[in-house]
Amino acid sequence: MSIPSEYLGTAILSVDDELSMRITINNMLIRMGFKNLMMAENGKKAFEIVQAKNIDIIIADINMPIMNGIELFKAVKENKKYQHIKFIFVTAEATRQIVARAAEDGGEAYIIKPFIMSTVEEKLLKILEKKHKPNELEKILKKFEEYLQQKDIENAEFELEKAKELQGESIKIIFNQARLTYLQGNINKTIELYKESINRNPMFVKAYNALGEIYENLGEITTAIRYYEIAHEISPANTERLLTLSKLLHKTGDAEKAANILKGA
Repeated sequence: MSIPSEYLGTAILSVDDELSMRITINNMLIRMGFKNLMMAENGKKAFEIVQAKNIDIIIADINMPIMNGIELFKAVKENKKYQHIKFIFVTAEATRQIVARAAEDGGEAYIIKPFIMSTVEEKLLKILEKKHKPNELEKILKKFEEYLQQKDIENAEFELEKAKELQGESIKIIFNQARLTYLQGNINKTIELYKESINRNPMFVKAYNALGEIYENLGEITTAIRYYEIAHEISPANTERLLTLSKLLHKTGDAEKAANILKGA
């Protein structure tokens, strides 16, 4: 396996608090032929580089001081200017929670320490091929996402129907149908679709979290807590969810449980 020459100008930023790991990853990338490489010792420094340079891919350790990999991901993705940046998360352990968290936050891939060059190369090649040669379904879903963010219901619905023709009623299609249905104002149907997503994949954190948000907005606090707690059990490192859970538990009068939840934030 080798990276095609047309991809070797890709700007890659390696982020790890351990100097030896940064150098190891950088040396691997040099051996693969990449030329536009940068390094940072934590998420804060990395984000400063993102703001100053044109970055295409970030390889980030999940656990770092000052700003960890997940926090860096959120800081980057909150700005539409940086939506094109792809992430590979690096972790020392592949626990269910770590994998779920990486998936929940939208990381394109994750690699486990210790790793070899071929593992990094494989992940990078998949990301680059997907970015530069997206298949028809990916193109359609990208358009769907753009229309959904613009609240253009008619065009979003049109793109989702095209996606259904290609992939049928897959879990990805059902989940996106739920998001569209919510925008259309049909709450009961939205709940039904999110529950169908969970039936297809009981580890689907985003669906549990979405149901938590819906029931919270409906004022059904006990039900909202139940769905947030399931999401928390699968992916416990989501700080925003922990804060939401704590707030809702306070509303129910369970101050002790709320305080215990906050210890993980």
